[in-house]
Amino acid sequence: MPAGQAGDDRGISVGRDASGNAFVTGDNNHVKVVIYQAVAERREPEEPPSEEIGPNPYMGLLAFHETEADRFFGREQQTRRLWEKLRDLQSPGSDKPSTRLLPVLGPSGSGKSSLARAGLIAELARQPLPGMRDARVAVLTPGAHPLEALAGVLARIATDDSTPVAKTREFNDELKLANDEGAYDGLRRIADSLPEIASVPLIVLVDQFEEIYSLCDDKTARTAFIENLLQAASDAGSRTSVVITLRTDFLGETQTHEALNRLVCAQQIMVPAMDETELRAAIAKPAELAGHPLDDATITLLTSDAKDREGALPLLQFALTRIWDGMTCGVAPAETYQKIGGVGGALAGEAQRIYDQLGDDEKRIAKRVFLGLVQLGEGTRDTRRRAIVENLVSVGEDASEVERVIRCFAGRDARLITLSSIKRKDSDTSEEAEAVDTAEVTHEALFDHWDQLNDWLDENREDVRFSRHLDEAALTWKQQGHPEGGLWQPPNLDLLSEYHARVGNEMTPLQIDFFIASKKARRTRQLIVRGLVGAVGAIAVVAIVALGFALSFGRSASEARSEVGRVAIDGLIDAIFFAPPAVARERMESLADVTASEAMRNYSVQGLRSRLDESFPSDTSPAEWDVMASRKANLAVAMLRLTGIDEVRRYLKHDDKPALRSHLIHRFSQADANPDLIAAQIDIEQEPFICQALILSLGEFDESGFSDDKRETFIRKSLLELYRTDPDPGVHAASEWLLRKWGHNGDVQEFRSEVVRGFGEGLEKETKAEPVVHRTSDGKRGWYVNSQRQTMVIIKGQVEFLIGSPEIEEGREPDESQQPRTLVSYAIADKEVTRGQFPRFLSDEKYLQKLGMNKKDITAFVPTEAEAEEPVVAVTWYMAAAYCNWLTEQEMGEEKAKAQLCYVADEDGKFGEGMRIQADFLKRTGYRLPTEAEWEYACRGGATSAYCFGETESLLDKYAWYDPSGIHWVGALKPNGFGIFDMHGNAVEWCQEAYIEKYTADIVSEYLTVTNERGRVLRGGSSYVAPDVRSAYRYSDQPDNRLTLVGFRVARTYP
Repeated sequence: MPAGQAGDDRGISVGRDASGNAFVTGDNNHVKVVIYQAVAERREPEEPPSEEIGPNPYMGLLAFHETEADRFFGREQQTRRLWEKLRDLQSPGSDKPSTRLLPVLGPSGSGKSSLARAGLIAELARQPLPGMRDARVAVLTPGAHPLEALAGVLARIATDDSTPVAKTREFNDELKLANDEGAYDGLRRIADSLPEIASVPLIVLVDQFEEIYSLCDDKTARTAFIENLLQAASDAGSRTSVVITLRTDFLGETQTHEALNRLVCAQQIMVPAMDETELRAAIAKPAELAGHPLDDATITLLTSDAKDREGALPLLQFALTRIWDGMTCGVAPAETYQKIGGVGGALAGEAQRIYDQLGDDEKRIAKRVFLGLVQLGEGTRDTRRRAIVENLVSVGEDASEVERVIRCFAGRDARLITLSSIKRKDSDTSEEAEAVDTAEVTHEALFDHWDQLNDWLDENREDVRFSRHLDEAALTWKQQGHPEGGLWQPPNLDLLSEYHARVGNEMTPLQIDFFIASKKARRTRQLIVRGLVGAVGAIAVVAIVALGFALSFGRSASEARSEVGRVAIDGLIDAIFFAPPAVARERMESLADVTASEAMRNYSVQGLRSRLDESFPSDTSPAEWDVMASRKANLAVAMLRLTGIDEVRRYLKHDDKPALRSHLIHRFSQADANPDLIAAQIDIEQEPFICQALILSLGEFDESGFSDDKRETFIRKSLLELYRTDPDPGVHAASEWLLRKWGHNGDVQEFRSEVVRGFGEGLEKETKAEPVVHRTSDGKRGWYVNSQRQTMVIIKGQVEFLIGSPEIEEGREPDESQQPRTLVSYAIADKEVTRGQFPRFLSDEKYLQKLGMNKKDITAFVPTEAEAEEPVVAVTWYMAAAYCNWLTEQEMGEEKAKAQLCYVADEDGKFGEGMRIQADFLKRTGYRLPTEAEWEYACRGGATSAYCFGETESLLDKYAWYDPSGIHWVGALKPNGFGIFDMHGNAVEWCQEAYIEKYTADIVSEYLTVTNERGRVLRGGSSYVAPDVRSAYRYSDQPDNRLTLVGFRVARTYP
């Protein structure tokens, strides 16, 4: 039987057309499915058939692709599951999904790629989906540039050309373009315009979807890629469906995109391990098809060895290729099986055998090559990385020697490395130049089973990580035309010097060029930074020297002047970076003077952008991180003054390390940025974290920067409306803070009176007005105001985070060891309960009796008018718990509240020692104290740093009353990213649990009964030193104590 033809029971033919596209034809129903691939693969040719036995029918480490569908066995049932699921996605109903996205999930080595490509695609040929005859299938792996990969495969469909350069570039631009509503829908638009796609379906198969996380560092490109897929798959008028294969250890990454995560959770097909029957089919059928069946004993032995083995399929296929190779030489299958060490030993044994046969120099090359083909995981397993072969050649090394070593592992007898080729773009012309060879590890099973490679990774992991960081910086510098602003400087340059001292000539030529250029640039900068002459004068001296060099090398006067301008700009950017804010402002004026021409302005913007986008080394200390963020804030303001707000707003986005964002909020005013630009951007800004930051930054401008007239105009036109109607709690809180700061507290109080509603009403009913700008995904509010005029911030679950602090955090205590926690949806007050609010509770005689208090005791809690907005303090834990029950009854009414109250009085009906917390309090919706995890997550406001704004106390006085400031009005200082005030400092706050030195995720039942012997958790610090007001700092006190600085805020599980 011909190699490309299956038997009648398979019902398909496979092959390639003249353009290199694979096709699968269903013989029984005359259906043809054409598969367009993003990059034409260069698989090694089949080895010449032996006279006795014929070509090897097994795939080894290679995945089954469309052209191997005729020898893909054992997955018939799972293939059918995929087919039926994809069919169901085509006909949405009231109870069916409306997005045609099929996620195929499984661990590494589970065979998901083979199932999607050789299983599902072939099944579509045998039996097309209703209305989906003659489908076009676009197959791609995302790689480091997913949009380019998608554009390339779409261009092949549009042109039927194997290398459509111009069309790829056109489609790539289209995919990067957002529509008027801000959505990336280029794929939908392209699909609608493709030849024949208007009448036939398009199926986009994204194999190894995890590469958008492991290989693509561009978050914007990643988001655009995901949204292009989702927009096309959800458009009712489109005939586009999307299938993705994804490793299960990358499932956590999908949580960064809410819509994708929701679809992956709801519509996934999990690829199970093969059962015994399926394994026997995968082992026996290819050999039977080739006319040389394996004996039953060998089949049973292999089945038993592979069953229940993690990632077994590539190991099994590799062992089978070796068994077949033995059969061609007359060696019995069982003998080969024993020789190679069975299913588990064949792969590692082959790699080690090849390595051991190399000479010492060749072994050194092999080590560097394999380390260059690993993409280190960031909290996930390591993955394979495709590398250009010439980039694996170090300085002074013979490229042919490196290629020879690679081919030892890539040859027909091994195939541990796969060779292919890509068209490399010319950085100057944007045209594609010559094809270049690439290499990648054929399957990640090698990472799990070859001890030698794992030893290399353990010994060199940090150097490999640093080398990747260096590669990215050097390549960007080269592609941008070698700008000095793209070079490294301390501390990165110091780390690079240490790296060079360790590895020396193991560095690539491009890395060495980048290193030398960075050192030369530092020498020039030292004239400026060290203050040997005045900063601008030093730049002038350097510029004159540069002019002399430029003229001496025969450049024209205009070219020489451009060189002088670039040198001056590079020097000024450095001066801005290192200067304190007041001095940096002067340097920004000088930068404006030398950027009069468009060319110099563009060069300045490029240099500023390059420096701003430099990532910090992984071992940067918290103090260094804060210093670098403060310096970058100088550069961002310089960018604002040159370009306006668009280039700068991305640095105000949410970041779990928010120091740059926080410094920038306070730096705009210090550097004389234009507040009118900021106010104008607030009116149109769609991203809530950015909008919040811009509002907070306006509060730093004094009268000379932002006059009273302009303030009042902005308040009337924008700020009041944002405060009243914006659904995001961060924007709402920032607006309130600015209104108060500008003397409009009366408007705040009036609004609270208007919006008070009953407990538990829908968010859309919480206020009278509809939101002006819908910045939340569902358009609903993330906050509401209760009957006591307390604003409650809603935090949607489930939320997973690490409670506690890392070991390197300054001021860390032994009881802060990090532990994972999961939170359900809850609401927490944006401020502490105030002195003005608490007496309303004490006026209820029922609760006064429950606390064992009398009316004389109330007088201590009655505030003066000036004290009414301060947090209530000297409150016992029992008082706080009683207040929560009272508040629940106020909202629900006593009868309805009974089932939702979280606290039960003791046998005498008192709130004191012996009272209990309901065991199911997390399921009840009554008010209560926040759990310790809820409090810390809310305090962090989306940050993982020591404080909600950054790693050090440099900005602490902007967010916290502390050491030894006492208590102040709530909400007087800035809110955190979630829109919550005073989490750092002001009053110390009671939490729900008893204090246990080591966190526990479980509710400790013995502590549900409250005793005075066991302290309850306190959080937030107060008039203490800075380390004691960190997000993770915790301590305790007995629940019956009335400490002068202890208060509380309320929370509740949100329905």
